[in-house]
Amino acid sequence: MARRCHLPTIACAMRAACTRPGRESNPRRERAVRRPQDVTQPHRPERLARLLRAAGYHIETFADAEAFLAHLASHPPACLILDVRMPGMSGHELYDHLMAERRPIPTIIITGHGDSTMAARAIEAGAAGFLLKPFEDEQLLEAVRGVTGGSEVRAGREV
Repeated sequence: MARRCHLPTIACAMRAACTRPGRESNPRRERAVRRPQDVTQPHRPERLARLLRAAGYHIETFADAEAFLAHLASHPPACLILDVRMPGMSGHELYDHLMAERRPIPTIIITGHGDSTMAARAIEAGAAGFLLKPFEDEQLLEAVRGVTGGSEVRAGREV
């Protein structure tokens, strides 16, 4: 009988594109550049999801805070990776909302628009980690391992 392993669920609440808030992407410009997305925008949710899946985690991605909150009641994650800038409710607002609702989910905050003061405030508020973009894949994996207790699944075995 096959042994069932519980995969830690990691929720990624991030905006889907790296465009400025209020600006739509330009398909003509995107076609002209012709670079792989992983090179031009290495911290897109799809790429981070692939990285974490390859490390043995179950990943659920959400384009905004509202979608995450709608899903939260029935599927609480082991960890939340949260982008500061998202459409609608910001990452900070979502984190504050979770704390006010007494739903402490270990959260790793990522941003390309932060500084050491923002990082210190996030950690003081209880965030499990804070990463400034660009960051190395291993930095994210270390932060997730720290939150999940190192639980990963490799070749059907929990490690």
